[in-house]
Amino acid sequence: MPLLVAYGKLTLYADAERELTYSLLIRIEKEKVVSHTQLFDSYRNILELMGDLEADIPRIKSYLATFAAKSVSSDIVTLAEIAEPTENGNHFPFLLLVLQQLGKTMEKNKVVKLFEESKVNFELSRKTSRIMLLNSITDYRLTY
Repeated sequence: MPLLVAYGKLTLYADAERELTYSLLIRIEKEKVVSHTQLFDSYRNILELMGDLEADIPRIKSYLATFAAKSVSSDIVTLAEIAEPTENGNHFPFLLLVLQQLGKTMEKNKVVKLFEESKVNFELSRKTSRIMLLNSITDYRLTY
């Protein structure tokens, strides 16, 4: 549960403090202070709570997407692991936000390679209509 609290505190900080918190969370996993399972379970828990938290923390999706992207680029988790809880349109457009964050910190060809290697099935499910996708691209100013 402490990691869940740390994720939650990300929303209370200014950008510089948030960056330090991202770095701390990544470092404690790399140094095996927490297990990969503990870190990933906390990530899943936040994803499940995100809808409820959004009323109080409007940018919770962006904050978690940034952390997820930093975790992928730091080789803490794979893109496939990040994408797994988003299958069948769950937490839409979270995966798009993660890809957008990766695109801000990595070259486009590296992001494409990561995506292809992840074998994430990006087919739109019944739950995720093309209209929702187009609205999200507009709302979040996605460029992919």
